[in-house]
This record gives sequence, structure tokens and C-alpha cells, in this order.
Amino acid sequence: KLALAFIDLDEFKRVNDVHGHAVGDALLCGVADRIRAMIRATDILGRISGDEFVVILDPLVKRQQVTSLVDRIGEALKQPFDIDGIPVKSTGSIGVAFYPAHGCDYETLRRNADAAMYRAKMTDKGGVAFFNRTIGRAISERIDLERRLKGAFEGRQFKTVLQAKLDLFSRTIVGFEALLRWVDDQGRIHPPGAFLAAATTLGLLDDITVIQIEEILANLDRLDARFGDDLFYSVNISAHQASRPTFMKSIVRQIAASGRAPNFMLELTEDSFLKAGSFQKQVLPQVRAAGIRISIDDFGAGYSSLARLAEITADELKIDRSFVSSIHNRSRSQSILRAVNSLGEAFNIRLVAEGVETEKELAYLCENTTIRFGQGYLFHKPTFIDDVIAAGMRDTSGVPGPCPSGRPDGAPARLPIPAAS
Repeated sequence: KLALAFIDLDEFKRVNDVHGHAVGDALLCGVADRIRAMIRATDILGRISGDEFVVILDPLVKRQQVTSLVDRIGEALKQPFDIDGIPVKSTGSIGVAFYPAHGCDYETLRRNADAAMYRAKMTDKGGVAFFNRTIGRAISERIDLERRLKGAFEGRQFKTVLQAKLDLFSRTIVGFEALLRWVDDQGRIHPPGAFLAAATTLGLLDDITVIQIEEILANLDRLDARFGDDLFYSVNISAHQASRPTFMKSIVRQIAASGRAPNFMLELTEDSFLKAGSFQKQVLPQVRAAGIRISIDDFGAGYSSLARLAEITADELKIDRSFVSSIHNRSRSQSILRAVNSLGEAFNIRLVAEGVETEKELAYLCENTTIRFGQGYLFHKPTFIDDVIAAGMRDTSGVPGPCPSGRPDGAPARLPIPAAS
């Protein structure tokens, strides 16, 4: 019998980003030295990738020996490292699997110990977890999900749903956010939270995004016939995608080639801009040149930076739903909302209130802010493209009337898409 401990350093990327790769390399050496000093002569220590180590504990006499040893290793890694006078803090999350109970070959043992490590990382970074049946079931479910997702991709089961963005004053649709749904073989509809993370891990998300854009483009003539050709369609881009210029440039080319670039908007979170410095240098100029617009999604929920906001010259800020939910009862959120409202006006950026679900939330926005656009279940739920076209403008007929200020100038209800900055 033996045990395999899988050790993954926490926040190692941050060490490289803050202190540089030379310090990161020295940290890896320091981690290896500390682990080596604690294991027995018969044990094996190996570094299998960037910041991942494995320890084979052989022979295994009692489980308590393993527990005691990995706890000591975990505590040792929590102590700061002194690297050329720089104090560097790092912890290691540890997962343990046993031979032969949890696998009879290295790959199975490593995979199960890796799964236990992720459980430790999710529960408490720097902690220890032992593989068990619960974790095993989670692995089986993940493997099954990944298998089904590959089939879903091959069968083009990923479909686009649209959720309207409205002018709160006229209650007219001015655009749609494109969202993803997975419709499986049984006709069950899966929300993004059920599959996007796995699709990203499998490397499918890029191709799914391309398919989504193709679906929107294929239906633009029908959407134009129902709503007019001045609406805009927002496509969500993940931080991982935004960090890769090659993929982003291919998306820009795909949209630009359609001749409808001014009708498209890329929605990225604040964190995307912080993590993807290459996006602003290499991709943003091409996005602007093509006439595609930029929206910052979930604004206020990430690491907001006024300097970064001025640098990217966004066309739209979508105020995170956490600030809109029950806004009429939350004084601190009201203060933040007023500040963001002023920020949008100062930068001349269109503001969209996300997640408007009740009449009271809408009434507060109308009576206390100049935020002109809204999105949420109160107005329109995400709907498949065919159903959106069939329902047309009637989707919003059952919700409360426009903001009291209305549009006294008698101008057309639908607003033109603002010019890209």
C-alpha cells in the first residue's frame, strides 16, 4: 500500500505577476526543499507541472502517518519564504489518494488526488482533503458531463437566447444580449452555469462563441424585419478569451466580414480588462476600427478602476444586478448607484441597469436616477430567437408603463445606436 499526495500552490500566478518570474522560480525551489526535508528516504517527490507537486508515500503503514505528514507539509508551506530579502507568502492545497483503494495505476491515483486537492482548495486554500466516494461521484459526474458536452458540440445543441435591453422612458427594445443555452437530446434546457466552466476546460468555449455569432448573423434579416436594423446585439466574451489576441482578432474579422459590425457589442467584465493587458494593446484598436462597440458587464462587482475606464472608452456600462436588487430598500446601494450614474454621465457612457425584476426597483430607477436603459425579467426573459421574432414587440406589453418623464419631445421611440467612441 502507498499514498499519493497532490500539492498545488495557491496564488502562484500572483507571485509571478507581483514579484517577477525569477522570484517565482526561487519560490518553487524553496517549496521543493521544504517538502523534501519532511519526507522519508523511501518517499518520492516530483514536480509535474508549473506549480504542482506530487509525493509518493511508500511504504504506507497507517493512514494516521499520512495525515500527520501532509498536515506538517501544509503548515510548513504556510510559513513565509525569504527570497533575496523579499518575504513571499504562499500556501499549498493538498489532496491525497490511496493505492490500491483509490486506483491501481498512476493516472487514476493522480486524477483522484487532484480531485481531492480541488476540494481542499474550494473549502479552504492551504488545506488538506482525502479522496472519498463523494469526490469520486463528483469526478464521475464531471467526466459524464464532459462526454455529453463533446456530443452536444458535435450535434450543435448549443442555442442562442436573446434578452431585450429597453429604453425605460419609451419601453422600446433597443437591443438584445445574446446568451447561451444547451438543449440536450431529451429537449432539456441547461443554463450557462451548468456547462460553461466545463466547456471552457474542454476548450470548446471559443468554438461555441463562433457558432453563437453565426446564429445571430444567420437570423439578422428576420430580426431586422421585426425590429428594424438599428438594434445592437451583445455577445459575452470571457476573461480567458479576452486574454488571447489571436482568438479575439478572429471574432472581430468574423463580425466585420458580415458588414454589420455597428450592430454588435462585445460584453466583457471589469476583470477581463485587468487580466488581459494584451486586449487593449492588440485587440481594442481592431474592435474600434471595425465599428464594434464595447460594454463592461457586471460593473461594480469586480475591480473597478477609473483610470482603466478612461483608457478603454467603453460605450456601455452594465450596472451589476447586486446594486439594482431591492434598490429601494438599500441606502448604501443607492449611494453607489448615484455615483455610477454620475460616472456614466461624466464619461458619456450609456448605462444599463441589470436584473430589474420588480416594479419597485423600476420606480426607484425612474424617480431617482437618469439611467435610461434597463434589462431584466420584469421586461423580458431570455428567449430563443424564433420565439423572439414570433412575439415581436409584444414581449414588453404586459409590464408597467414607461418612466413618468416619458418623451415629451415626441421624438421616435427607438433611439439610435450611439456612435462608437
